[in-house]
Amino acid sequence: MRCVLGLLLIILCVLPSRAQDDNITFDLSEIRKRPTTIGGYLEARPGIFATDRNAPFYMIRHFGHDPKNPMAQVGSVLQLDLKHQVGGTTLFARTNSNLNHTYTGWATDTRLYETYASLRPTQKLTLDIGKKSLRWGKGYAWNPAAFLDRPKDPEDPELALEGVTFLGGEYTAASGGTLKALTVTPLILPVFSGLNDRLGAAGRPVYALKVYGLVADTDVDLITVAGGGRGARYGADFSRNINPSFEVHGEWGRDTRAARRIVDASGNVRTIESSADSYLLGVRFITPQEITVIAEYYRNGTGYSPEQMRDFYAYTAASYADYISSGKASTMDRVTALAEGGYGRPNAGRSYLYVRASRPDAFGVMQLTPAVMLTMNLDDGSFALTQEVTYKPEGRVELRGQLSFISGARTSDFGAKANDLRADVRVRWYL
Repeated sequence: MRCVLGLLLIILCVLPSRAQDDNITFDLSEIRKRPTTIGGYLEARPGIFATDRNAPFYMIRHFGHDPKNPMAQVGSVLQLDLKHQVGGTTLFARTNSNLNHTYTGWATDTRLYETYASLRPTQKLTLDIGKKSLRWGKGYAWNPAAFLDRPKDPEDPELALEGVTFLGGEYTAASGGTLKALTVTPLILPVFSGLNDRLGAAGRPVYALKVYGLVADTDVDLITVAGGGRGARYGADFSRNINPSFEVHGEWGRDTRAARRIVDASGNVRTIESSADSYLLGVRFITPQEITVIAEYYRNGTGYSPEQMRDFYAYTAASYADYISSGKASTMDRVTALAEGGYGRPNAGRSYLYVRASRPDAFGVMQLTPAVMLTMNLDDGSFALTQEVTYKPEGRVELRGQLSFISGARTSDFGAKANDLRADVRVRWYL
């Protein structure tokens, strides 16, 4: 560090005299910000899975097949970002392409994650139109108030998500006293077949409003979503830094007409609608040893109780036995539809704990970050434990290795998963 400072001092002393002697000039166009930028990454992710043939979700995912155990998989991702910015106008597009190979063969999937135009006529007003990821909410692993966003992956919550299509804007007003800032974000989201159709009924637009305020050094959001042929939804979140090393955040969301399909052990299905409250409370702090810890409690008001989950698993086992004896897939197709409709979504239970601890620049190695993550269903005690090491050497390459273990009875949330163990390596090259 001293050598660098000394070199900078020498350069500063020499530059003026050389400028006078040699008439050195600088072309500001060489350092001017380019209006168009291209970014993204190319990723390879080989992995291996230890499967549990008697687990309910193994039966759902692999009936009709007999994959080897352990099961290998190779995945690759190409994500491209294109941004053009001139003055107060920004055009942005993001694509995400996946190429995966499993025991069933090759599969590809390409999606347009974002494509929008943003216009900023004044410093206080921004207008947006197109498809964009909102990232509402303050939670790290979950966001019960982010009614429009797609759910995060708790093991990799920073991953880009596919956005929603809307017409909206953002107006920011400076203030004083207790309310130091105020931002209002209204949105209109059209709903058609293939466009925002997961948000409501076709032909019935969705309306959303978020109001942000900096109140007494606390970030606060108030959120409301209506329309789409669904019940109104309300949410709120907050985040506050108690000190530079300790932050607390929370989030709450209410769905006034949440619909759930519930199946009993005999296969009888009923749909219920009721008001449901979900909330989250979390902290983020840094220990004297520079370990960053994130801990969150999540209450999923639209989730299933342990008894309801066990009924679904019992019906799955009975349907699988019928499939093995008869060879007819109709009952398993029905189970698969139920899984896709709710039982198979990530963290489909009611009460969860998430803890992540990471240590940057560990063991004196720059850009080496080991981490450990625990996600636990507090109702049945099952959990997933993931150990991770990330290394970013100089340049554009990032390396990450993960090893995940699952613990719990086969009739529990995590114990019902298709895999008991997963190991994978991610090699990412940034463009």
